[in-house]
Amino acid sequence: MSLIAEGLEINRDNIVSELQRQGKTIGDGVGSIISHEAVDIVMRGI
Repeated sequence: MSLIAEGLEINRDNIVSELQRQGKTIGDGVGSIISHEAVDIVMRGI
């Protein structure tokens, strides 16, 4: 949603960047792990 709100193109690079940003913002162990796993999945194209 934040990519759309910011008017950014929906593509793999922007999704990965946003997931990484959210992982840093969340900061707790579980949220960070989930975010890192999501980045790995998106980068592998699964």
